[in-house]
Amino acid sequence: MSMQSFYEWIDTTAVSQYLQNSTLWFPITEVFHLIGLTILLGVVFVVCIRLFGFGLQQPASQTHGGLWGWTWLGLIVVFGTGVILLIAEPTKLAANEAFYYKLWFLGAGVALHLFGYLAFLKPGRVEASPVLSRVVAILTLCCWFGAGIAGRAIGFV
Repeated sequence: MSMQSFYEWIDTTAVSQYLQNSTLWFPITEVFHLIGLTILLGVVFVVCIRLFGFGLQQPASQTHGGLWGWTWLGLIVVFGTGVILLIAEPTKLAANEAFYYKLWFLGAGVALHLFGYLAFLKPGRVEASPVLSRVVAILTLCCWFGAGIAGRAIGFV
């Protein structure tokens, strides 16, 4: 089964048809998607600023420790609403080049978040290798903001 046929199958489901015919669900879902993205980007930005050595004068691990719940809340809201938005417009997204860039940035952001960003937020690791932690911060910001910008571009491509 190709991706195109998968998107076409989603388009024929009852849930997709309901979302396409509703004038209320798509904009409400999009609002919550943007709220989740704002929460996620805000927390990631604060922690990355700390990885650069700016902001609160406390270890980056402590800064992240106070905000980790918000990070996961943002991710859960973004993923949940993103699935709903995909179900609502599968064939439009399948034909949109910006959507694939968004998925790429999203995948890279999640992988970097799980395997790089969180590894550096263990106590003492940022202080032990500040240059590498800054590289991880730059890449993390590029991935998450890239996903947001590509998502915004979906409406214009």
